[in-house]
Amino acid sequence: MLFRSDRVIIYDQTGRFIGQSNIFAPLKNVGGVLFPYTPTIQVTHKANYDMMHLTHTNYVTPAFQYSSVENISITGMFTANYPAEGEFIVAMMHFFKTATKMFYGKDQLAGTPPPILFLDGYGPYTFDHVPVVVTSFDYTLPNDVDYISCSVLGERQKVPTTLQVSINLVPTYSRNKTSKIGRAHV
Repeated sequence: MLFRSDRVIIYDQTGRFIGQSNIFAPLKNVGGVLFPYTPTIQVTHKANYDMMHLTHTNYVTPAFQYSSVENISITGMFTANYPAEGEFIVAMMHFFKTATKMFYGKDQLAGTPPPILFLDGYGPYTFDHVPVVVTSFDYTLPNDVDYISCSVLGERQKVPTTLQVSINLVPTYSRNKTSKIGRAHV
């Protein structure tokens, strides 16, 4: 499924997580996490230069070395006013925690790194199916909001009515794809 959106979504098109556990059932319709509110996103593009100190000049001359896209930082708000939204929050949290772990145990992919996910949002010239890995997922369970109950896999679970999360992503373009396209864009 190739999901392009004018909203922000991070998904696993392989279905390695979403299809493997019922805890992800609230994410199944879109195959990942669709942010319910517009998140804050910070992206840094860098051009790196080596400063050349030429003899008999007063100024350094920049010599281009390479370009890079640094971490993509996303801070988003999630709310739970009824049990289904609470189940979505639990699934979202589990999705991002799982996306930072390698495969292990008896899994046929044991020992392989976490999966490449995809970031889409706001149309084809902003985040157009950008392959990313999750380098960190942060959240704080606040003490100044109410918590509601929901049922996850038959167990009672409490979730905050308001939760802010932060996710750091690193674009992971394949060398083969970028050599065919030319300039990769985030």
